[in-house]
Amino acid sequence: MRTLAPQLSMPVHVIQTAVDMAVPVEVAQWLADTINGATLDIIEASGHLPHMTAADEVTRILERRLIETAP
Repeated sequence: MRTLAPQLSMPVHVIQTAVDMAVPVEVAQWLADTINGATLDIIEASGHLPHMTAADEVTRILERRLIETAP
């Protein structure tokens, strides 16, 4: 799938936990660097499912990013 990342043309925002055994921070950084215009937030949480382990923080990030990108 790595070959497809540079082809993405839709806005992408990556939310990554600081400690994720399945996907290290370096992968999220690579995605943000590879996908044109992508943004990245790394949250001080652990686990692979931040919407469950840090739901309040994920909600705050999504609200902020949606406001930033609103027309």
